[in-house]
Amino acid sequence: MVVDAGNLLWKTARLPEADRAQRLIKADLIADAYALSGVDAVVPGDGDLAFGAAAWWEMMQDAHIPVVAANLSCEGLPELPGSRRLEVGGRTLGVIGVVGGTPEGCAVSDATEAVSAELDALGPVDALILLSTLRNEDERALAAKIPEIDFIVNGHDRLTNSDPRALEGGAWQLSSGSRGKKLGVLDLIFEPGASGWQDMGAAASLAKRRDQFRDRLKDAERLVAEATDDAARSRAERRVEFYEREITKLEAELALVTTTDGAPHNRFESRLVELGTEVGEHAATQALVDQAKAAIEQAGSAPQAGAPFASTAFVGSNFCQGCHLSEHQQWASTGHANAWAALQKAQRQMDDDCFSCHVTGAFHPEGPQKPAQVGALVNVGCEACHGPGGQHTKAPTEHPMKAEVSVKTCTLCHDGEQDGGRFDYDAYLPKVLHTAAKPE
Repeated sequence: MVVDAGNLLWKTARLPEADRAQRLIKADLIADAYALSGVDAVVPGDGDLAFGAAAWWEMMQDAHIPVVAANLSCEGLPELPGSRRLEVGGRTLGVIGVVGGTPEGCAVSDATEAVSAELDALGPVDALILLSTLRNEDERALAAKIPEIDFIVNGHDRLTNSDPRALEGGAWQLSSGSRGKKLGVLDLIFEPGASGWQDMGAAASLAKRRDQFRDRLKDAERLVAEATDDAARSRAERRVEFYEREITKLEAELALVTTTDGAPHNRFESRLVELGTEVGEHAATQALVDQAKAAIEQAGSAPQAGAPFASTAFVGSNFCQGCHLSEHQQWASTGHANAWAALQKAQRQMDDDCFSCHVTGAFHPEGPQKPAQVGALVNVGCEACHGPGGQHTKAPTEHPMKAEVSVKTCTLCHDGEQDGGRFDYDAYLPKVLHTAAKPE
């Protein structure tokens, strides 16, 4: 059985009109790819409904994707099914969908009442799975009120639960993060005469994490005791408070997963599968991806997409080499100088989601805001790190460039998600560091 807990097509309730055309190409790609996978149930999130309820529904219908949304009604749409009853491996599984937020043109009713009504309609099932775009805290409250829920798949908070979270009421919360980088796999093991569910590895995993935080707490307490100034002491005290909160949370979760009643429980195993290059490509899906890339490139190259603009703030790296030749030569030997070529190789240079980290100035209001506007500001150039150079070129002494580059500048792109968590400031900096920037 394959399910998805929403925010599949877009990530937030707001979709800027300027981005809509490209987002629609990608949304159609995702819907068509899901149709190939044989998905069994999908609940919409506010990001999906940001396209408009009618447009979202048309995509779901065209791709024959089953929708479950027990507490959602939208203008112009038929009554949406709230649940599905599925036969899988000789067992009957119930799937209910609930929606959070206030999507435009739609009404969202009370989730607890909606789930209770669907339970009556479903009848007896061997396991009940809730697909939810509620907030994390609302899911916890719902699980406490409705103990019939066995598993909740969270699609709202972009959580990455490497270990399922035990909730009050007996449910387990699952999630697989964002951007489709990981696939959650849940194996259910039914035991004769058993009720409820137990994660065989949960107690050991939680205890290990708790003990790790206890060790960190001791280090933080030592730093408090050894602090020589108020600022250092304050930083260490904040770390102490953080570790104490985490330990309290983990001990509460540990208490929930530790079985003391002696009753038999069904068992489950949950894991996240990294969808890296080792997984390989699916030919039919790859064909859809290639079609979408071609459509994005064609749209981005069209006259109406705009043209490179003359920025007064940025001058481009070639301008810098007139005074800073050795620095420019060192930069030209780095990956930053070939960032745009990497996009071109992947046929992503017109992709709104990708271009900003492969050019200069995209995070500045006077820099390129769309791929078609980039012009001479291709690659991660001098001004990406040192700031706009327009004024500096006219009056170098009065407008000195920023010499030191903070980690915040780097993490605009090396944010832990786009780079797979590989970025290490201290390790990466020497690769791009050049000599003191004095005019030659």
